[in-house]
Amino acid sequence: VPSATNPNPPKVIAAGTYTITGAGGADVGPFTASVNVASPINWTNRTTINSINRATPLVINWTGGTSADMVIISGTGGKQAAGTSADNPKFESTTFVCIARGDARTFSVPVSILQQLPAVDFGISAGGGGASIDGIGILTVQAGNGTLDNGKFTAPITAGGNIDIGSFYYAVGGAALVSIR
Repeated sequence: VPSATNPNPPKVIAAGTYTITGAGGADVGPFTASVNVASPINWTNRTTINSINRATPLVINWTGGTSADMVIISGTGGKQAAGTSADNPKFESTTFVCIARGDARTFSVPVSILQQLPAVDFGISAGGGGASIDGIGILTVQAGNGTLDNGKFTAPITAGGNIDIGSFYYAVGGAALVSIR
């Protein structure tokens, strides 16, 4: 888990081939699927993004990645819904997802997308009714298998035939809590 003192901890999933085998069940028969996991990307400007300014493009930079990888950049901004507590908060939120090729090594989230996020200050405040979570902002950058063939598999249907498509997918990356202004 990233922290202020260790923003790029060791990767949990190493590059290589991963295989899963399913025994099947009442509707789908047994299957095997494999996916080739590429070397993880390194989100190089993560520690400098503490706040998203909705009036300027959000530039994300990384090292690593190939044309066969896709980098998924997502952001969520949410305000605590009225009538919910810090013990059981519910959020009214908006999320964006942008996808870039791994070898691009940079991506700018357009202002037209950022302006759809609500302005939030991540934090907890104490009020007359106790503590409340005012809002939350989350930014993630992940790399995953970017081709349809990597991780694709088939499985038999017990009533006859095969499933249309099966996909064994991976994503490895990082996240940051941010304010959105």
